[in-house]
Amino acid sequence: MTTSANANESSVRPAAPVPPARRLGFLALWRAVRENPIATVPQPVYEKPAVWLGRWWKPSLFLNDPAGIERVLLGNAANYRKSPQQLRRIQPALGDGLLTAEGETWRAGRRIAAPLFAPKAVAALNDDMVAAAETMSARWRDECTQGPLDLAAQFQRLTYEIVSRTVFSGALDAERVMVHTEMARYFDSIGRVDLATMLNLPPWIPSWSQWRGGPSIAAFRAVIGKAVKDRLAARASGAAFDDLLERLSLARDPQTGEPMPDAVVTDNVLTFLAAGHETTGNALTWIAYLLTLFPEAEAELLAEMESELGGKPAPAGSLERLPFTRA
Repeated sequence: MTTSANANESSVRPAAPVPPARRLGFLALWRAVRENPIATVPQPVYEKPAVWLGRWWKPSLFLNDPAGIERVLLGNAANYRKSPQQLRRIQPALGDGLLTAEGETWRAGRRIAAPLFAPKAVAALNDDMVAAAETMSARWRDECTQGPLDLAAQFQRLTYEIVSRTVFSGALDAERVMVHTEMARYFDSIGRVDLATMLNLPPWIPSWSQWRGGPSIAAFRAVIGKAVKDRLAARASGAAFDDLLERLSLARDPQTGEPMPDAVVTDNVLTFLAAGHETTGNALTWIAYLLTLFPEAEAELLAEMESELGGKPAPAGSLERLPFTRA
């Protein structure tokens, strides 16, 4: 941390929680997990190649060993299923998208979706991303005169607009506030780790988080389902589009030649919206926050961007010329 950051250390929120020295007892764990699940992970998990955690519920294995991680995620991935605790929290919202599907459903979806995210395909989305960023920049110039900006909310809006442009050709712009509000409510209820998750209780046992988050899931799934349905109807009438939704619904499995079922298309665009909206907005917010703690890094970042871009929007492929920014 820089000298200036040290001077204000007591007035800033730390970038990460301090891990407990040892495993927490049940009551302490339950209280801590409601605030921040990461804060419950004890120090040994950060130091040892592999650690088992869990005494009152199904144990979890934390892997830090690179060879072990490669075996689980790549070399022997078929032998490992997704976490039931994770599926309990996200499958009600995302259905059978790539983040939640298993087995052949996942493999078929992966074969269809993979070409859509090849480097050349992503580069084709650059203009939409730049346009959304320029719109945000112009909005900031106006709103900064009125007082401080909530960057978390601003980046959430930016990432939503990018997803709306690239996936739906802007068809979700009118629903932005509602979708974001309902997704935030979902992540703050069912999306949080709770006692039912820790104890791995059956999903049919009712919980407060399910009661609170259920209407939110129904609300944003209805919006996305309608957008997909409207797109299919528009295409049937001869309309043409150039976005991820169109490419996903027209793509064919290279092995079987079959298209992705409409219901699975809906689940996957929901996954793209959630993964490209909430998490990316949070990442951008933390990047901005951390740069304020390290002014030397901020200065190097700005100098590199000025040198390579000269204040102009970033063209496709420009990240190759921005190694520090990319890092």
